[in-house]
Amino acid sequence: MKIDRLVVTVCVVLSAGLTGCSFSESGVDFPDDPSGPNGPNGPNGPNGPNGPQDPGVGPGYPCAGAQGDDPLGGTVTCFTDVSDPTSAPLVVVESAFELYQGTDAVHVRLTFDPAFVDNSFGATAIGWDRGHKFKDLVGSDHAQVQLYDASGALVFDLALDYISEDPTAPCGYASLGVDGGSGKVDKGDPAAILGWSTSLDENLNDRGYCAYTTDSPATNASCDPSPEAPNWDFRVVYDLWVRADGFGAAGFGSARMSSVHASPSKEDTNTIDVDPGSCPVDWCHDPAGCDGGGDSCQDNADCPTGEFCNEGTCTPIIE
Repeated sequence: MKIDRLVVTVCVVLSAGLTGCSFSESGVDFPDDPSGPNGPNGPNGPNGPNGPQDPGVGPGYPCAGAQGDDPLGGTVTCFTDVSDPTSAPLVVVESAFELYQGTDAVHVRLTFDPAFVDNSFGATAIGWDRGHKFKDLVGSDHAQVQLYDASGALVFDLALDYISEDPTAPCGYASLGVDGGSGKVDKGDPAAILGWSTSLDENLNDRGYCAYTTDSPATNASCDPSPEAPNWDFRVVYDLWVRADGFGAAGFGSARMSSVHASPSKEDTNTIDVDPGSCPVDWCHDPAGCDGGGDSCQDNADCPTGEFCNEGTCTPIIE
């Protein structure tokens, strides 16, 4: 399924944060102790230092192309290697409420560290000691993500396909989302999935770079934009839209990942377990700062132009 970004007309900041949860060998469970590591008052919870970051923080990875990064402006959580919690984030998970083709939706974005996997391949692959081919990305790479309601109940557990052969796509390849390739819905109502896209899908079909299915556009170790394809996004990014009412009366709570996977990756292993960690302080995309310090308000009239009153705080509207 292809999506058109132009249908996203309004984006507001998500007020709900991570609800207390912890990882176990059998998956994710939710302890009764709110002060546990991932509980609301724990270090990884919404009130802890490693919880969701302030609006304006976004993935600070390089390699986004000439168009630059475009953070959602909602909740941001950085996930790091469980064996090295102080290391750089391996993936950043953003979430925000949006209006998708007239339907209230939750937009979830997963952005992977280009040092783990990227959209460079063939003779122009960057940082791939073992080599990297376009075909490595086709039909096997995917992202597994869990979506919880605000009470902490797991509502969706799904895999998003990164890129697969698709004869209906302009370039012959597209993300099949949860409908094919390596994508599927393990838990939840598939009818609640509104749309999806990936950065490689957009590189090919939205930006018109159909010629790059053997060698990616030439770049350097800094991923500077290629003159021939300046808007090529070298980052691996997944976008997902889910009906907001798909989370029931509790509403949407959080999006989480328990591991990152790429086959192959630039690391010695293709799968790394992750936990929530801190986002680097220099990843602030808001010129006004990312200290969460919006003006207090009682209604929208108390806020300046371009902001609305969200639970007592003036919050930017992302057009």
